[in-house]
Amino acid sequence: MFNLKQNLLKEPGKRLASALIMMAYLCSFASNAGSETIPVPAFNMPKYSAYLSKESVDGLKQQEALMNKAHAACNPYSLKFDNTMGNQVEAAKAEANAIRECEAKKYAVIMPEALKKFNVNITPKVIDGVQTDIISPKNGVPEALQGRVLINLHGGGFKYGGRFGGQLESMPIAHAHGYKVISIDYRKAPEYRFGAANDDVEKVYRYLLKTYAPESIGIFGCSAGSRVAGQAIVHIAKQGLPVPGAATFLCSAPTGLNGDSNYFAAAITSREPLHIGMVQYWEGLSSDNEDAFPGDFEKTLKMFPPSLLITSSRDYSLSPMISMHTKLMALNKVSELHIFEGFSHAQFLSMYVPESRQTVDLMHRFFSRHLGHGKDDEKPE
Repeated sequence: MFNLKQNLLKEPGKRLASALIMMAYLCSFASNAGSETIPVPAFNMPKYSAYLSKESVDGLKQQEALMNKAHAACNPYSLKFDNTMGNQVEAAKAEANAIRECEAKKYAVIMPEALKKFNVNITPKVIDGVQTDIISPKNGVPEALQGRVLINLHGGGFKYGGRFGGQLESMPIAHAHGYKVISIDYRKAPEYRFGAANDDVEKVYRYLLKTYAPESIGIFGCSAGSRVAGQAIVHIAKQGLPVPGAATFLCSAPTGLNGDSNYFAAAITSREPLHIGMVQYWEGLSSDNEDAFPGDFEKTLKMFPPSLLITSSRDYSLSPMISMHTKLMALNKVSELHIFEGFSHAQFLSMYVPESRQTVDLMHRFFSRHLGHGKDDEKPE
């Protein structure tokens, strides 16, 4: 044990600083003893991490300018509505229409820029009553990928992102590596609640199983879409269907809203930490619902295919990603975790930063290793 008196007598000059440090530490520990929280003082931090390259910083600035221009046309996040639907069906419909009209104006600014960068075709297709978009390279799907397909589930807080958001998330990997991607415009709030998106994914997945082996189907999503991906995997497994061959979870894990990063991100963005009561789509759910938050539970994680998790150091979902990866590894499941430094939620998907290109390269390598190896790849008609 550290003997303060003995050490001060031996070398008073040298030991004094160590003693003061130890006393400060003990005082700090004592001040928090018995408390369930730790007071964290406010601080200033650089807007851009020193580890970001000049290209990354310039790309973030370019993306910010584009988003400011898009939100000047219309910002769906600025629309204010009652967060509970109750029996106000007509009000919910009016809210949904207002959101979608606003999103169309916003993406009318963004999409032309994306189409300049990504050489892809976008083909709308309704599959068993579910609206989807097929994103594929204009030069055609390479022969090596003919028997494989990816499912995309867009982000947007279970309220935004339909059609356009999914197209933007799917275009980079279709352009860079030649994948055919089916982006699903799953049902969302305010009209629908948890479970609706799972049913939509199941319908599209069953349709794809008529042509593709399950081992040759990959699934990925960002933010809310990442959560739907995890939820849908469990839902599919519980229907007795084989799960997709591999999954990529971008920006968020299919977990609850727990962990340190939720608080750090809240401090950086000057908002309160997120909780499940904020998400209209989750109305009535509790954090122990394994179907809604499968990344938190060993029972549901056992159903997961090989999983790639990609997040960033300033994302509120960093802690859930780390937690889910740790659980998957403990179950001896195939899991890879990649963390980009200095980006906040979904920023590494900006079309102007090199990290976006690195992300689709990581996804391509992961899907190449894990798709189409269980059975013979089946080629689409």
